[in-house]
Parts: sequence; C-alpha cells; structure tokens
Amino acid sequence: MSEEKFSWVAIYKEIVEKIKDKTTEDLKNLLSSCEDCQTSYLKKDKGNFINLDYFTFFGSFNRDVRFENRIKILEHLKKELKLKPALATDFDGIPTMNNINSYFYRADNLEKADDLKKLNELFEIAISDDKKNLEDKFNQCLEIDGVAISKLTTGLFWISPENFMPIAGPVQMYLKQKLPNFNYEDEQGVKAWNKVFNNMDWNKYNEVLKFLNNEQNNKKSFKELSLESIESSVENEILENKNVIFHGAPGTGKTYSVLNAIKNLIGKDISRYTLVQFHPSYSYEDFIDGIKPGKEGNSINLKLENGNFKDICIRAFKNLESDEPTKSYFFIADEINRAELSRVFGELLLCLEDDKRLRFKDDKLIGTMVKTQNANLWEKNKHEVVKENGELFFGIPENLYFVGTMNDVDRSVDSFDMALRRRFTWIRMDFNDKPLREKYANDKKLEKYIQICHKLNEYITTDKKGGFNLGVDYQLGQSYFLKPNSLVQDELDIVWNKYIAPLLTEYLRSMLEQHQIPSEIEKAQKEFKLSK
Repeated sequence: MSEEKFSWVAIYKEIVEKIKDKTTEDLKNLLSSCEDCQTSYLKKDKGNFINLDYFTFFGSFNRDVRFENRIKILEHLKKELKLKPALATDFDGIPTMNNINSYFYRADNLEKADDLKKLNELFEIAISDDKKNLEDKFNQCLEIDGVAISKLTTGLFWISPENFMPIAGPVQMYLKQKLPNFNYEDEQGVKAWNKVFNNMDWNKYNEVLKFLNNEQNNKKSFKELSLESIESSVENEILENKNVIFHGAPGTGKTYSVLNAIKNLIGKDISRYTLVQFHPSYSYEDFIDGIKPGKEGNSINLKLENGNFKDICIRAFKNLESDEPTKSYFFIADEINRAELSRVFGELLLCLEDDKRLRFKDDKLIGTMVKTQNANLWEKNKHEVVKENGELFFGIPENLYFVGTMNDVDRSVDSFDMALRRRFTWIRMDFNDKPLREKYANDKKLEKYIQICHKLNEYITTDKKGGFNLGVDYQLGQSYFLKPNSLVQDELDIVWNKYIAPLLTEYLRSMLEQHQIPSEIEKAQKEFKLSK
C-alpha cells in the first residue's frame, strides 16, 4: 500500500515536535485564535477554553466532522506553528473521536485535576526514546474516567503511528477475522483475541504489538492495518452480528456496500448468499415455504416449494453438519421494510436469536427446532432443515447471517415492530464524501464541489437559509453526487434535472401545495452551483 495514502503522517509528526514543550495555556491560545474551527465544545459556559492535555488538543482535528473542518484547523496550526510539511490530503487509517465524547482530560472535574498531568506524561514518554515508565503511565491513564483502551491507543496512534496500534472497535473486529493465528495464554484465534481485548492493560496491549510486529504473523504497518479495518467495517459488522440492518438515506451505498462486503467474504462461491428484494407482496410463502403451481408434463399441479430463506438455511446446515470446514452463508433482504414483516417471519422470530441458532456442541446438536405452518406437507430430504429422532424440523444455523438494508424515508419503516427491532443490530449509513474524492481526485473544483454537496444536504435537512428542514433521513447520499461525468455546471444541471429535483419534489409533496413546489426546488438548486 502506497505511503501516499497517509499524507497526514508528516504534518502530525511535526505538530508533535512543535507542541511537546508547550504549556496548557499555550495549547488553549493556539486553538482559541482559530476562527470558525468548531472548537466550541472545548469551551466553558463563559466562553473560556478548558484546560487541555496534548491528546485532547490533537483530538480537535481528529473528530468525526467534515474533511474541510479538520483541514481548517491544520491550516491554522501550520501558520501559527510555522509547520513545513504540506497539509494532509487524506486522513486514511485514522480512527476518529465521537463528537459527543471528544475529551481525554475531563476539565470540569476538579477532583481529577491530576489526570491532565498523567496524560501529558504519557504523551512525552510515548514520543521519547526512553520508554521505561510507559507501562505505569499507560495503565494510570486507562483508569481516567472516559479514557478506555480504544480512545487511549487511538490517541497514541495519532502521535506515533509506527509504534502504537489503535484498538478501536473496527480494528478489534478486523484483527479477529484476518489474523486467526494469534495465540494468548491457552487460547487461539477469536477466543484468544477476545481474551486479550477483555480488560486490556499495557501487558495485554504489548502482546498484541509484539504479535503484529513479527513479520511471520503480519507484514503490514499499523497504518495499513487500521485503514483496512476502517474500509472493511461493513464486513466486520456483518460477521460480528448474526442479524444486522444497514439503514439510512437513499443513495448512501447500503446495498452496494453490503454486496461488496459479502462477495469479499465468499470469493467465487455464489451459492453461499441469496439476495432478495422485499416488497409489499413478499410473503411467508416466498420466505419459508408455500403451495405454488408447478408444471409436471402437460399438467399443472400444486405443490409445496421452499422459500428463499429456508433454501439457504438448508444449504448452510448441510455445511455445518458435514466434515468440511464451516463456511459462512448470507441472506440479504434488500429494502426489508417494504414487506409486512410480521407476516413474512411468522413464528420464526425466536429462531433468529444467537442462542437459539442450530449448532454442535461436543458433537451434539443444540438450538431451537420448530415445525412451521406447512410442516404436515413436508417431504423427507426436501423440505426440512434438520432431522432429529426421525422427525423433520426447521431451524436457523449459526453459520447463516441475516443482512437487511432499508431507506429510512420509506414510510413503511413502521412495519418493524419492537419484537423484530430488538433482534437486529442497526448500523446507520450517511452521506460520505470519500467516493467523491476518489472519483474526482484530479479535478481542481473537487473541494468546491464537495462543499456545495454538503451545503445542499444542509439546505434539505435543516432550516438554515430557509431550508426544507426535512431532517437527516432525507439527505442525499453520495451516489447522487457521483453522477456527473465531470465537475462543470452543465453536468451538475443535468444531474439536478434528472435525479435530484424529481426526488426533492416527492419529498415536498406532503408539505406544500403543488404550485409552490417548483419555486422551492429552484431555491434549493442555488446551493448546487459551482459558480457561487
């Protein structure tokens, strides 16, 4: 992987060198003089900055905010600190901080004032050659309120990416799936990773560092591993959760991302996944089994046919009970909320739960086995998932993953009752400008284009500048903004007229009279102009 992908490293290293001898007051002054840098979260009620440790200072440009907002702070620091390296053109591989919890030192807690000193001492040791007190300071900082292993190792990665691996959520899932040869104490693979991640301290963390630094185990840098873990986050979420739904606004790449992730997981064996687009007429008979007409010779007869979901359950269980290595199977329900789900799932909700899945323990089959509505019509070796004591049953194997996608703006979202909702993990996907940066990387108007894309979404979702105030579910996903062949206004106008205006018109029908809509659409289009 090209080091060009990690353009942030050089300027981050110089920032470390420039601030390592600065006081808390110096750090506060640096950020307080940065106008429009979205640092208000670091201010007290009266507008004064809180006391800053080095890591919280670094966190100001490593939060989950827009690319241009992060660059704005770096531009300010480049000027104030007289930094020589070029500005970052990417933040590849950097885990970001949660915007709601962007602190290391909790400055509002006077009883914990010593925490600032502990964090700064860890910073100084981490960038020095003398690491003899690293273990003690690392463990001391882990005890600070709000500073867990994910945040602490991420902060260390920011300042020294060659020496520290971030143990953020995506990284943990990635390591468990990609490096199964890891051993810890008496465990191997996933169990070993789970054990080392549990209540992780310096000793456990150091075991991970030593393992990853051994070329026999891993040939990639920490930056590369972190980047791959972020880019494979959809794969990680699917494998970490047996039942998961990716939801969000239209065009945010939900189905595209899920299909890519699953194809990466299964390789060329397409028998290991089934894709079904749910719709209002999709039924239990399509999902599990039902009586359908079938042709035999010159006559048409009614017979029981397996549905899409039962078919893949049968394939997955055959693999599970065989002597072959266990493989993962995937059922993808695209636009899952468009069907009447309670009728589709019927009595099978119970079987979805992890502890009810079919599995073998000490060579004994365990899990929930049920009879379905049409069980009295089943033929042996055709309609059952599992045979137990001469009887035929349905069940969901533990190696089958149920993946759904849905658009939040679809009004049939209410088809998800609480019994269904609590059985799924929900992953939100929002507009992501990274695909735009990749497609239009060589276009001089890229930054302006990304800016107007964000402004249009802001106009749609909020009431700023007289916007529609529809809410975040109505934002436009990146697929709409990837349609121009080049970044010229004529191309943008074509995309507007063919794709964006018709969609916004539908959104506004429930809010405005028909004759009011065209003028409102024209106002919105002013936000989608490169010449502004």
